[in-house]
Amino acid sequence: MCPPETFVSGDYFAFKRDDLSVSFPLSSYAIKFCTSQFGSGTGTTSSSQISLDAVESRSEYQITARATTTSSWAVGKYQWALFVNDSADAQKRQIVDNGVFEIKPNWVSSTVDPRSDARKNLELIEGILYNRIQGDVSTYSIADRSLSKMAPDELIELRDFYARQVLTEKRNERLRRRRELVQTF
Repeated sequence: MCPPETFVSGDYFAFKRDDLSVSFPLSSYAIKFCTSQFGSGTGTTSSSQISLDAVESRSEYQITARATTTSSWAVGKYQWALFVNDSADAQKRQIVDNGVFEIKPNWVSSTVDPRSDARKNLELIEGILYNRIQGDVSTYSIADRSLSKMAPDELIELRDFYARQVLTEKRNERLRRRRELVQTF
C-alpha cells in the first residue's frame, strides 16, 4: 500500500508496506518515508518537508503519524519517497517507491476555502450570469473610457468548461474513495 492520494491535515496518517520485508528483511533494514512540498517554481521544493520512520510490525513496515503531528503539516501537493537503509551500512540507501499526494485543509480548524479552483470559478461565473439576467450592463462608457464585459455566450461556454472540470473532480474523488475502501479490506 502507498500513502493516500489525498490526506486532511490534522487526521491520523497511516499506511503499511508488507511487500518490502522479503527483499529487505526487518532485522537488517530500516524504511523512511520522506516528502517535500512542491515549491512555487517548476522543479523546486519548499521548506515544508516531512520525514517519518517506519515501524516494524510482524512482516510489514508501518508508517504512521498522530493527528497532533499532522495538524502542523502544510496544505499543498507533495512528492514522497520511501527509502530503504541498510542497518549495517548507513551509506547504502535507495529509493524503493515514490509518488505524489496532497494534504488538504482541515475544515474544522482552517479558514482556507476547501473548494477547488474549478468549483470557485464555476460559482463565480454562475453569479455573473445571474446578475446579467437581473439587468447588468455588458458595455458602458465614462469620460472617453469604455469597458466591455464578456458576452453571455462566452460566459456560458466558460461555465460549461468549469462544470465539466467539477464533474471530473467529483468522479475522481468517488473512484479514490472506492479504491481506499477496497484496500482496507
